[in-house]
Amino acid sequence: MAKTSTFTTRDTFSGANFDYENGACTARGGFRFNGNNLESADISGSLTKDDVTYAFTATRDGQGNVNISNVHDYRVLADVATEVAAILAEIEALNANAE
Repeated sequence: MAKTSTFTTRDTFSGANFDYENGACTARGGFRFNGNNLESADISGSLTKDDVTYAFTATRDGQGNVNISNVHDYRVLADVATEVAAILAEIEALNANAE
């Protein structure tokens, strides 16, 4: 007697890798949507200010929590946060345009 198997999916994930450039900031990373929700975003980038380049990483989880890491100079934290917010807005706009 042949065994009958079933395979079903519970989630609808879509996403992509990206490259970002805005003046003194460059970044790359990836993101993933589950349906209409941004499930995760991973960002790795650098920001140049006053001829010094500062590396940073950032993540966003499915609950909307944004974490910025590896900023070694608090004086550029606001600039990095502005760029991370712009990147996340670009990602969310991609999903809004796809609807």
